Amino acid sequence: MAVIGAGTKFKIKIAPAAEFILLPGVRSIGDTGAERPLVETTPLDKLDKEYIAGMKDGDEKDIVCNYEAMDATQKTFRDAARAGTTIEVEIEYPNAVTAAFSLVLLSFRVLNPESEQALQFSTKTKVSGPVTWTDPVTP
Repeated sequence: MAVIGAGTKFKIKIAPAAEFILLPGVRSIGDTGAERPLVETTPLDKLDKEYIAGMKDGDEKDIVCNYEAMDATQKTFRDAARAGTTIEVEIEYPNAVTAAFSLVLLSFRVLNPESEQALQFSTKTKVSGPVTWTDPVTP
């Protein structure tokens, strides 16, 4: 059965924290996963190109949040983004699937303020290493 994305939980763990904590105000998290590039392996004696799959490369993601300046968890995340820190992330989707991975924080930007919208910030990120997927247990 299909479900909507509302209810997705984006949790972070920034050293020296021992547990994941919900990042408040998250509006979008981008795609999660990895892709293998094509590696050409065509020998000189062939007239048709041949390929193999290369190493997995994690997605780049833009994390967009409502800017809650007084929230301590958001402040820790914003400081980590400004410092270029690598953090641990756990995403809980509404269908009970989870994804866990390391995320390199690459930037911090306040998005263009608009009179009829919430003030937001964006952090450009890159998945580092594998994404561990956990599917719900079937009864």
